[in-house]
Amino acid sequence: MRLVRFVWVFFFSISSTVCASVAPENERWHIQGEYLYLLPSISQTAYAIQKVAPFLPIPAGERFTNDPDFQSAYRIEGIYNFCNCWSDFRFQWTHLPKFHQTDSVARSAGARGLLMAIQGYPLSQIGAFFFTNASSKISFEYHAVDALAGFYGIQNRTFRTLLQLGLQYANFCFEEDLTYTSTDPVSFLSLVHLKNSSDLWGIGPELGFKVDYGIPYCQTLFHIPSALSLVAKARGALLVSHYNNVRFDYDTLGTPGLQLVNVKNPSRWDVIPFWDIRIGLNYALTFECLCTHLEVGYEMFSYRNVISRIQFPFITPLNFTLESNVSFQGPYAALGCSF
Repeated sequence: MRLVRFVWVFFFSISSTVCASVAPENERWHIQGEYLYLLPSISQTAYAIQKVAPFLPIPAGERFTNDPDFQSAYRIEGIYNFCNCWSDFRFQWTHLPKFHQTDSVARSAGARGLLMAIQGYPLSQIGAFFFTNASSKISFEYHAVDALAGFYGIQNRTFRTLLQLGLQYANFCFEEDLTYTSTDPVSFLSLVHLKNSSDLWGIGPELGFKVDYGIPYCQTLFHIPSALSLVAKARGALLVSHYNNVRFDYDTLGTPGLQLVNVKNPSRWDVIPFWDIRIGLNYALTFECLCTHLEVGYEMFSYRNVISRIQFPFITPLNFTLESNVSFQGPYAALGCSF
């Protein structure tokens, strides 16, 4: 038992020393690029619902939604580590390029299960009882900039903690095009088209916490010192946000330029909460004056009430603003170097 304990302590101390020597935080500059494969989730994407009978405005059955699929996103991060090795400053940019998501549904005229429009304008609700086709197109784009100062707490051979304070700026652009058509001759309307759009940007204080645990399995690869570590990070922010260009446009009969409804919300301010959690596995290789690493893991983050829609549920001019949350989740891969 004493021999086994001696071998374990000896191996652990050697591996821990190697792990500490290749940790990228000990370097002065660090550059990292990330690829994120994210699944966006919008809290309200329904656009049509089945109904009981052609002449009764009674819904029954399935709601049809246009939920986004996985999308590619990117993140670039630069870090400067100060000479005392107890603090750093990092700047990162995250971008989800603009994507388009479409979905459609059709029902035969006269059959049980014709379509009702979930969104629309009250004056056309009679015609909505006879829609046979419905389609939805969503366009969405997101980017965020984070500037954070980091302060290291616990720092030993295998375990590191980092407290981060700073600011985040985020921007969201959303558009939704809905089209309802009917081939039923009894229907009052043959085509209804509406569009929702909103823009939002916000900036506010951000707080983060990171943990880096060096797994006691560090060795050399082709005589190059290497290290393996488990990393976890949590962040949160409160963004003072500005809603702008929240619009609702509506037209019928497919007549170009004929807009029966065209309304817009005044710009306003609000506070948007944000949270982010990620966990991953980091593998580092150190050369004479360069340290490289590859990290893979899973990330989830969310923003509250960043999409606004103008809704007309009853007789004009009664209406309200519907706000939706947006969250993202998916795997990521990061490649970086320190020098």
